[in-house]
Amino acid sequence: MMILFFVHTTPSPRTRSSPSALAVGAYQINLNGANFDPDSKVLANGVELPTTYVSGTKLRATGMASQTGTIQFSVRQPAPGAVTGNVATATVSMPTVSV
Repeated sequence: MMILFFVHTTPSPRTRSSPSALAVGAYQINLNGANFDPDSKVLANGVELPTTYVSGTKLRATGMASQTGTIQFSVRQPAPGAVTGNVATATVSMPTVSV
């Protein structure tokens, strides 16, 4: 899943995600934006996820969606002046099963 994400020195309401859907279970997301640092962290509903710094414009994170609903993703910039950026949401649904 790829989510376009912007982090500025102050939180910004501008966020676009594509696609904006996940299935229940393990997931990996890529957050694209700007001004990411090697110690930036991806948050899912406020909980820090294992995060890999790819570049100043891309972070990769893994997580587990245990139920249907909505997950709000954000990025926490490190100190000094720690800032959490704007929010991108993803809808979680049951996985499709084909027989």
